[in-house]
Amino acid sequence: MKVEVQAAAFEDKAVVRRLMELYLYDFTEFLPHELNEHGEFGYRYLDHYWAPDDRETRLPFLIRADGKLAGFALVRKVGDGPWKMAEFFVLRMYRRAGFGSEAAGAVFEKFPGAWEVHEVAANTPAQAFWRRVIGTATGGHFEEEVTADAVVQRFRISEPVAPA
Repeated sequence: MKVEVQAAAFEDKAVVRRLMELYLYDFTEFLPHELNEHGEFGYRYLDHYWAPDDRETRLPFLIRADGKLAGFALVRKVGDGPWKMAEFFVLRMYRRAGFGSEAAGAVFEKFPGAWEVHEVAANTPAQAFWRRVIGTATGGHFEEEVTADAVVQRFRISEPVAPA
């Protein structure tokens, strides 16, 4: 299957919002998110991904597998700081087949430089996923910090080498 990571246009915001609800539902396995009165979990930062800000860059992406919607990635950067994978989600039907790994690698390649990826301490499947993906993307060269609340990987993605 071909994996594509495409910038999510303003017209795609409703799609990302619906995918976010699935992501947040999955996340209740690790954190106690509650539904609001509309039956939604809600993500208070979503609108920021389509609102220009001089201090911060936020970029939304849709992930497709053979042209079919498969997930999303939200990337952010504050000032000159590292790129951060703010949120990353792949539908269950596309997991464990390499789609998430390929999509994450494609996102990293779009933004060479310093990166950070954070996982909730209880989310051990995400920790294993990110260690594997980041290890592949960096040849195993990354730092990891483990606290009671989170695991954070810090690493660099090199500029692609132009063919001679």
